[in-house]
Amino acid sequence: MVKEKRAFGKVKKTSKKKLKRVGSEVSFYFCDGKVTSNLSEFANALEQINEDVFNYHVNSEKNDFVRWIEDVFGEKALAKRLRSRNSKNEYVVEILKFTANRRG
Repeated sequence: MVKEKRAFGKVKKTSKKKLKRVGSEVSFYFCDGKVTSNLSEFANALEQINEDVFNYHVNSEKNDFVRWIEDVFGEKALAKRLRSRNSKNEYVVEILKFTANRRG
């Protein structure tokens, strides 16, 4: 828990989760061979993949990225935001914003 001082001397407790690293059994395996074990690595890999790889994992039939984020990390709010995004760049921006709040 992180304690944060507020006006009038009241203390508000906040929780700043750190980025979780997962084992190889639940790491994300991109169809081009890249493997990521946390959301920071995942965002970096997303920046590097081409549109064909993105569309393989995110299309009208499935969304492997959202499923992984929700199932492995339990990050339902991030998954919900990503469902409304349509491009690789939008995914990268959302995940980088999310991970920036978890560093430390």
